[in-house]
Amino acid sequence: MLSLAASSFNNTTVKVSGKLPLVPSWYRTRSHPAEVTAGLYNTVNRNGYEEIANVFCKNSCRMILPGMDLLDEQQPNESFSSPELLLADIKDACRNNDVKVCGQNLNVAGTIKNFEQIKKNLAGENGIELFLYQRMGGEFFFA
Repeated sequence: MLSLAASSFNNTTVKVSGKLPLVPSWYRTRSHPAEVTAGLYNTVNRNGYEEIANVFCKNSCRMILPGMDLLDEQQPNESFSSPELLLADIKDACRNNDVKVCGQNLNVAGTIKNFEQIKKNLAGENGIELFLYQRMGGEFFFA
């Protein structure tokens, strides 16, 4: 599908992007069962995001990553979730494959810590090319 979309806009100024779902639950386990269930074959011994980033690279597509506002400390311990590690791994795979990354938030309401996390994800060697604030509740406008 990504190849078809990319070839459809090949001779235009349109930049094609694809959104990769963020599945951070159980990320701090060896088998990453939530990702495997979602069809993402990524385990502690196999970086499935390298292959995905390679497909994006071959088709000159940007990758949209949600969850730029998520913090490990806000996740329930029993979920073994780590959105921060997961995003770092995906952004590393994108950098290794020369794929530009665009980010989005996931939460409607955010705290100062969530905004700081967005800022952290926008900077650094794995910085984000574009950020879209996707969900804006009343708190966004009246905080």
